[in-house]
Amino acid sequence: MILAGGGICVLPYALFALGGGGDTLGFDALARGFAITGTVVIIMGVMVFGLSVLQAVLSGRWNRSQGRMLGAVALVLAVLASVVGLVLGCVARARSKKAGVPNGFAVAAIVVGWTTAALTVLLWALVLLVSNYAASVQYP
Repeated sequence: MILAGGGICVLPYALFALGGGGDTLGFDALARGFAITGTVVIIMGVMVFGLSVLQAVLSGRWNRSQGRMLGAVALVLAVLASVVGLVLGCVARARSKKAGVPNGFAVAAIVVGWTTAALTVLLWALVLLVSNYAASVQYP
């Protein structure tokens, strides 16, 4: 849900950029509506995630499977903040390995963390290339 909200917030800007600009007055109202909708979806996703952690703590499952819960948290953070999720995924995998319990969430967090980190570096490289090209073009 958190990722869907982020996508909803970014969608009108991506469409505006791909469409080559246009009527900025109409775009502002459209973007504002998407931003409000996306923000509500993000808030709902954070609330659902927080309530699930609270339920795990209250039911006592937090102490029994702390490495697995940390793996789930790491997976979410690997998508949002790749380096943080990657580090937490490694910690969760080490805890689960020590306890002798398999932890698919931790492995997924490590894979997603590395993937998002690599995609972030590639995206920034692309932005720099495009901005340098745009700055060097002579417009009539």
